[in-house]
Amino acid sequence: MIRLSDAFTLSVTKLKTRRVRLVVTTVVSGLFFVVLAFASSVFNGTIKSVEEFSADGFGSRYITRVDGISGPDDYSMYENKDLIAQAKVIDADLIARKKAAAKELGLTYEPTLEQASVVPTGPNGTEGLNDTPQIQELLRGAKIEQSKGFFASLDKAQKEYDVIARYQSISLGNTGMYGPVTNLPTMVVIKDNKEKTASDSNQYQYGLTGIASLPVGLTLMNDPVLDAFLLPEQSFVVGDNGSLPIIAPYTAAEEILGLGKLPSSASSKVRLDRLKEVRSQVSGKTVEVCLRNQASLERQQLAEQQQLELETNKNKKGYIRPELIYEKSAKPCQDVVVQRDVRSAYTKKETAKQEEFDRRFGKQDASQRIVTFKIVGVVSDPPNFGGFSVKSLISSLLTSNLGSGWFVPFSAKDSLPEYSSLYADADKITNFNNGVYFELASPEEAKRFAKEKTCNFDFFSGEDPSKLCIEKGTPFYLTSFGSNSVALNDAKTGFQNFYFKAALVIALISAIIMMGTVGKVIADSRRETAVFRAIGAKRIDIAQIYILYSLMLGVIVAVFSVGAGYFLASILNARSADGLTIDALIAYNSSNLDRTFSIVGFNSKELLGLVGIIILAGLVSAVGPLISNLKRNPIRDMRDER
Repeated sequence: MIRLSDAFTLSVTKLKTRRVRLVVTTVVSGLFFVVLAFASSVFNGTIKSVEEFSADGFGSRYITRVDGISGPDDYSMYENKDLIAQAKVIDADLIARKKAAAKELGLTYEPTLEQASVVPTGPNGTEGLNDTPQIQELLRGAKIEQSKGFFASLDKAQKEYDVIARYQSISLGNTGMYGPVTNLPTMVVIKDNKEKTASDSNQYQYGLTGIASLPVGLTLMNDPVLDAFLLPEQSFVVGDNGSLPIIAPYTAAEEILGLGKLPSSASSKVRLDRLKEVRSQVSGKTVEVCLRNQASLERQQLAEQQQLELETNKNKKGYIRPELIYEKSAKPCQDVVVQRDVRSAYTKKETAKQEEFDRRFGKQDASQRIVTFKIVGVVSDPPNFGGFSVKSLISSLLTSNLGSGWFVPFSAKDSLPEYSSLYADADKITNFNNGVYFELASPEEAKRFAKEKTCNFDFFSGEDPSKLCIEKGTPFYLTSFGSNSVALNDAKTGFQNFYFKAALVIALISAIIMMGTVGKVIADSRRETAVFRAIGAKRIDIAQIYILYSLMLGVIVAVFSVGAGYFLASILNARSADGLTIDALIAYNSSNLDRTFSIVGFNSKELLGLVGIIILAGLVSAVGPLISNLKRNPIRDMRDER
């Protein structure tokens, strides 16, 4: 009988005598396990770091944006026959009222010059609606009626699921629901004491992520959603001077401070220093914009045209200057200045009549005012997915974002009365300008809501997909908002399932590879085995030698795989951690700028499971060769080895 200690000594000896074979077997058998160990380390380290940073921002919140699928698309309304018929009645009534008003004021009115609300749209006499002010109001009513089903379903869904809160967002950008909306102001950024118009080439220094994005990217959103992005010692209270609190994009904050955009090659230290500088200095800084209504804009344009005409014709003989000449004010956000007025009393009287006529039919008096926004928070700009790499993949998980743009809290909306018509429609109309959000209590509830209420379009059914979804009670298109919270929870479960399945497949491959090595060792030791058998050793004694050998081989492969995997993860961490730390600090608006991001971590369940599977693969690799060897005749083996 061979003692266990002797079997152990023999096994170690066999490992030492074929070191090159051992190294080759270890490396080849462990390569795939190295990849698994590397993936496990990177995944668990990343998840742990993301969860730590999630204490700030949206990382631990489960918010879903709910968009409505309430019927035909908006553009189909322009060809709706019932609306076209109503528009013709509206046009006829408008012309009749204008004729009466013109007669009362003693003006000449020509109906043929009126912008028609119904226009030809094709060669076969087809008609469609035109974007006149009265049509915008008609479409608004139709859209409100169409949206009733969405809001009813929304209220019902809120009761069916564990919804912590319901939020809204309203886009205040210079776009309308169905095109230009004449009763909404146009916003122009004031910089260096000048209004920066679209023709100013410097306006687009940072594209749509700098100050230039403010007029088109301003959004109103509930205070609890914006809380995560407040800077220290700031609040959403309107200032005593009337300044409105606003969350600014990071690149806009850089521009406000007069800082140039850092090159992509900037070191992590430089980026961290820039982050600290921006966070500490931008708090409380202000941005001014000018809100001009349509009448004010038209007067500015008229002044520009007149001044251009005067400059063009200043040396022409016989040129007669207009009786009334305007010029733009030297100060920003002011009405035009009268440069020349030699009109007769009769002309002035007729002009006053025309202005009264226009006022009766909705034309606003020119108005403009300066609005001051105070920076109270910073939000990261949307990530740029420019290429594929492990670092870019990890960076894509660092999402705690409101989206692109600037954000004003709902509590300050009364300080922007120019947009009151949008506020009134926020809970009546569903469209791309209005957002509705549910914050759910858990990732499971968020997934249940998405699974049960998302409209799944069937474009091959031959029926209107929107209609089918409405009939099924799922008139929603749902998307995660603010972060990847739900996706990260799913990823943790999905990764473990994939990890262990992959480990079993790889273990089978490795067992086959190690089987060749174990088989060769056993084949090389046939005479030795025969001698042991001849002097009385049992099959179990022989078996324990090679079982211990296979066990130790498995342990060596396991140590190599886990060690190499963590070593590679550490190299990646050394190269990427600093950059990822900056990305995370910006994305989550972290209050602790000393916090670091690490992609090296481990999960004890995965680690022990991997080691166990590798050792099991080693043991399995010995089974076939060992059974084959023990069946051999020891006398014949001794004779054949002579």
